[in-house]
Amino acid sequence: MKKSLVPLVLLLGVSGAAFSAEPGKAGCSFLPVVLDGPAPGSRYQTELTLTNPNGSAVTLDLAYTPAQGWEGGKGTAVLELLGGEQKFIPDGIAFLRSSGIGIPQTSGMQAGTLLVCPSSVPVNPVAVAARVVSETRPPVMAGKAGVSFLAVPAHQGQTGRATVFGLRANLADRSNVAAYNPGELSVELQVTAYSGEGGGKSVVLFERLEVAPFGWVQIDNVMAKAGFEQGWVTFERISKEGVFGAYGVVNDNGTNDGSFIQAEADRIGAMELLLPVLVDTAAYQTELYFANRGGMLGRFQVEFVDSASGKGSATFTVSVPERSQLILQDAFAYIRAQLGVEAGGAGMARIRTLGSPMQDLYTGARVLTRTEGGRFGVFAPSIAATGSSAPSGIVSGLRADGTVRSNVAVFHAGTEEEGPIELVLRAVDGRTAEPSGQSLTVELRPGQWVQPSGFFAAAGIESGYVRITRVSGTAAWSAYGVVNDGEAPGKGTSDGSYLPVVFLSESGRPDGQELLPTGPWGGPGIVMWVTGPGATIEASCASGLIDGPIFLTEGVDFKAWGAWVIEGPGPIREPGSRFAAEFKGHLKGDRLLLEISLAPGAVGKTNRFDLVRGEVPRIHKCG
Repeated sequence: MKKSLVPLVLLLGVSGAAFSAEPGKAGCSFLPVVLDGPAPGSRYQTELTLTNPNGSAVTLDLAYTPAQGWEGGKGTAVLELLGGEQKFIPDGIAFLRSSGIGIPQTSGMQAGTLLVCPSSVPVNPVAVAARVVSETRPPVMAGKAGVSFLAVPAHQGQTGRATVFGLRANLADRSNVAAYNPGELSVELQVTAYSGEGGGKSVVLFERLEVAPFGWVQIDNVMAKAGFEQGWVTFERISKEGVFGAYGVVNDNGTNDGSFIQAEADRIGAMELLLPVLVDTAAYQTELYFANRGGMLGRFQVEFVDSASGKGSATFTVSVPERSQLILQDAFAYIRAQLGVEAGGAGMARIRTLGSPMQDLYTGARVLTRTEGGRFGVFAPSIAATGSSAPSGIVSGLRADGTVRSNVAVFHAGTEEEGPIELVLRAVDGRTAEPSGQSLTVELRPGQWVQPSGFFAAAGIESGYVRITRVSGTAAWSAYGVVNDGEAPGKGTSDGSYLPVVFLSESGRPDGQELLPTGPWGGPGIVMWVTGPGATIEASCASGLIDGPIFLTEGVDFKAWGAWVIEGPGPIREPGSRFAAEFKGHLKGDRLLLEISLAPGAVGKTNRFDLVRGEVPRIHKCG
């Protein structure tokens, strides 16, 4: 098989319809490619990030298989992640070699797939992410172009049809598509390209494309090969067995930056969709695509809610003829022209149909830099308007190390009738598994989107993740992260890589943990008021704050972080002295043994208190 590999084109995504699983080891994840090799004037490398959201350690078996068309290097290795640890690996191929896998040393390309299996299935799966990057070259600004993606569940995938929309071939962009096989059985696919210009034109690219077990196949310049300026590509299983996944990419011809597009499974029944983010600023613009593969006129109603600039909301309608695709290169210019309003800012959009079956209509957004001579961008896939009712999730693979910066956004995916929700965001240092920085409580109204400025950078960690916990309300929500090239806006390329939230187990707690019951806990000279986002403490000569939700381990113990403020006079500390503090608790029924230890450098002994649930003693303050 021809070694046709353009690595900056990767997307992983498996949708709900026609989804099945093969027999296989439970809890495994699959990365379609880990690579290292030459790029035009640069070199491709793969960064790996593995995050263990559980409270206990996990041992991972790593199995590397050379990609189809490559030989040599097949092997296994073992990696252990401590509870709560995130391991960042800057060069995946070098790491696998150092772990004993005999990947050949060569100046040429090395590429393969990676199967990641826990030795015992944890409560929450380990999040496995990759970011393929390469250095830019003149005349493009100095920095890196890259794309991030999460692993998919191994042995699971599509068994019917999946389609990649939003593809094009023009002076600005080119497109590639690929299929991968996350299972142990070969799968055969028919691959068909469709024109988005109307008229129902199509070209069968492969009558029978075989994808080997744990393999992947890429089709370069797919729209140009089909002879279409824009359109979509469908993958359909024709073998009796096997599972598959698919992805697409749009590459900028000026910068070579790739923006990935998730393959969409056939939907059943009408539904609403959400676009997680639309942006219109001096630095960024948003491109929208609307596809209609059905046999009647498609009408999309788009309700954009601005959550950033205060310019207000905008509702507009887009009509797409049958078997056509419409690409709006500047969505907000279109809104302003259609409505005559000052639309812009940043926020999310709700997509509905007007008289057309939603199963034939698809949409997506691409946020692009406003740069000359080529752009850098990232696709934001549409999601079901139901969001998730999970009480907790993580956005992993985040970094802030002087070469990249990271943002996290959250949004309310529910309806007006469901009311507001409160989410608590907490950054976790991936090396120590300890929370870092201050937690942040965000209240979201229906339809509201929030990206807290500089939240991850303020935590002061180089590599980690953000744990998000819903502490009030019942409405659905979602979140995502973006890793941007450059320490700050204006530095590097500002190229973005999209990282979706990973929702945790049904209880939403690490290893199934519960929260310490809310309300007052009191004892002689002290009372602690526990809320969902944390706790406040009043003592005779001090006060305290626990910063973040208080999770119980084994239902009886907790460890949390916050601050302790000395309020009364004393021979050692001045009133008002504030210290970072660690709070440990042990629960015995309705009694709580609380231990407060001040950070190193603070003078004084550890404070210990015996608290009773529901007690609110009178506090006599020092004075």
